[in-house]
Amino acid sequence: MVTEHVFIKVKPENIGDFIAAMEEGQSILRSAYGVREIAFHRGVESDNLFMLLIEWNQIEDHNAFTKTADFGKFGGLVGQYFQEKPSIQHFTRL
Repeated sequence: MVTEHVFIKVKPENIGDFIAAMEEGQSILRSAYGVREIAFHRGVESDNLFMLLIEWNQIEDHNAFTKTADFGKFGGLVGQYFQEKPSIQHFTRL
């Protein structure tokens, strides 16, 4: 199992629109092959910082998803609200 950590900084004036877009976006992610679980968090100290956690069966499932039309659809929904490029890291449990 691989856990993808995505840190997303959102333009402050677009926080509400981003959260609404992520509701639809999460349904796209949940339908992706190899996704086990998704969690979406908002920063306490920085209310325009969000963390998306996606548990994948394996990294290859994530890589394959990035080549799909659904990945483009997800990016089209939420990407317009990013203040900067998200930071993405993948982790395995020890």
